[in-house]
Amino acid sequence: MYVKVLRNATHGHGAKHANKIEITNALLAHHNGELPHDLGLVGYLYLLDLLGNPEALAARLYRGGKD
Repeated sequence: MYVKVLRNATHGHGAKHANKIEITNALLAHHNGELPHDLGLVGYLYLLDLLGNPEALAARLYRGGKD
């Protein structure tokens, strides 16, 4: 949840749902400005998942995988 809040904050998004505004504000208020150096590697996990399961990408891109 924290990573998603940071991503949204850097893109200028706030919480869109009323029940998430309080927790989003609390997470951002307690942020000290430092991010773990390995946070940037999270994207590679998604790439590895894609490489291990290319059918999932085809299903999303091509009408649910239907011809």
